[in-house]
This record gives sequence, C-alpha cells and structure tokens, in this order.
Amino acid sequence: MSNRRTINAQQIKNAVPDLARPLPLTAVRLTGGPLKHAQDLDIKYLLELEPDRMLAYYRKRAGLEPKATGYGGWDGDGRNLTSCWLRRAGIDGG
Repeated sequence: MSNRRTINAQQIKNAVPDLARPLPLTAVRLTGGPLKHAQDLDIKYLLELEPDRMLAYYRKRAGLEPKATGYGGWDGDGRNLTSCWLRRAGIDGG
C-alpha cells in the first residue's frame, strides 16, 4: 500500500508570488515587426484554404459525404479549424 498523502492545491502556498498573469488573446494586438509579419502570413495562408476541404473530416464524422478531398498532415482531421478560431480571436476579438 502507498504511503502517499493527497494534497489539495489550495494547501500549497507559492514560494514566489506570481508577477505575470495570462491575458486573453483579445487583449493583445500586434502592430508591427516580425510577429505581425508572421501573423499576416498566417492569415494569408488560412484565407487560401478551401472550406469544403477543411470541412471534409467533419462531414465524414457526421456520416455525410465530403464535398471535397480533405487536407492531409497538419491541416487534416479537422485540426486547422482550431487554428482558424485562435487566429480570429487574436485578430478581431473573436
């Protein structure tokens, strides 16, 4: 039998106080520089994707016939829709 005690997260005190807190994507705007350039390239790429190909995986999962062949690799299996949502949230507040 194990001798371990279960510790509740509320019982643990931080040794170092938190100085930074996470921000929602809507609180950050890129206005220039290499990160803005990368964001613009991502937007261009996402806008070039074909909706029917992006939705092929979801149509198949729903028992419907896909209207086009789905993307493979990173863009396959519906994963890119999450990327699109995150990109939108970071651009216009979701």
